[in-house]
Amino acid sequence: MPGSTKAQVNRFIDLLLSVDTPEHKKSFVDSLSAFEAESQKRFAKVFPALDEDQKKQLLTEASAATAKANSDGAAAEENPARLHKHFENLKGWVSGAYYSSEIGMKELGWTPDRVFASFPGCEHPEGHH
Repeated sequence: MPGSTKAQVNRFIDLLLSVDTPEHKKSFVDSLSAFEAESQKRFAKVFPALDEDQKKQLLTEASAATAKANSDGAAAEENPARLHKHFENLKGWVSGAYYSSEIGMKELGWTPDRVFASFPGCEHPEGHH
């Protein structure tokens, strides 16, 4: 995601993972591992060592693929269709972290001088503390 380095998304994800459930941690690592394995298989390099065209090719294929099911309903182990779920998982982490950052919030229209007296849909008698 453009701007994710400046927004320090990697550090935020590290912080989130440090307090998240073991299942979420494993899912995140599994997704990274899937891309590393595919990168090694296709290009004989770790993902960070790929050139921009190689990264774009791998990510474009993974993002566009849909998981196919075989006759018993299990996900097919096809490349890059099997990477699609991993792509979606990582995309969720990165976009969530980015739009939680000041840079991402500003992109969505947030300004530091804007304060809400109340939040629509969050009106309850005991108020907020």
